[in-house]
Amino acid sequence: MTEKKNVNNDRVIILKWEKVALVVPEKSDLDLWYKWINNQEINKFLIIWNTIITREAQEKWYNEEANNETRKVLCIMSLETGNIIWNVWIHDIDNFHRIAEVWIIIFKSDEHSKWFGTESVKLITHYWFHRLNLRKIKIEYFGNNKWGEIAYKRVWFKEIWRYTKEYYANWKYEDRVMMEIFKEEFYEKYPEFLK
Repeated sequence: MTEKKNVNNDRVIILKWEKVALVVPEKSDLDLWYKWINNQEINKFLIIWNTIITREAQEKWYNEEANNETRKVLCIMSLETGNIIWNVWIHDIDNFHRIAEVWIIIFKSDEHSKWFGTESVKLITHYWFHRLNLRKIKIEYFGNNKWGEIAYKRVWFKEIWRYTKEYYANWKYEDRVMMEIFKEEFYEKYPEFLK
């Protein structure tokens, strides 16, 4: 799990595990994000469901996020294909209390069946705790995201609250769920990340 450049496609790899790597986003990713964020099958799990975003608005968002110290945007890449499959947006980073909240956006729906979820959540959770020195991570998702819920629970995230029928998405109201995990809980379950 060392920092290095991937010589196959020249992506900067922050951390990698068996199937996936955490990589630095590049401006060339904007065209993919623009297509994916406007895909109704993908954004049915997002607060912005049924919203159309222009290419210019996507670029403005990227530029603002790249220079914001309280947020970080990273990507998950499949090591097999070299494709970017997720965006990970960590926001509301509080360095005094050492907590942050994360949103995970899964773009490549054809990659869902490859079971990258649990490994990806483990990898990004390790990054937050190890590199950002956080003590607690919160993750929020829609109740219709059963795939995400399974992956988060496998990594020991615990549900702390649920707002029933909070957001309108996918033509109905969905629950809004918040989960959390503490640093010591994660490393107790996954000590291999400390080697």
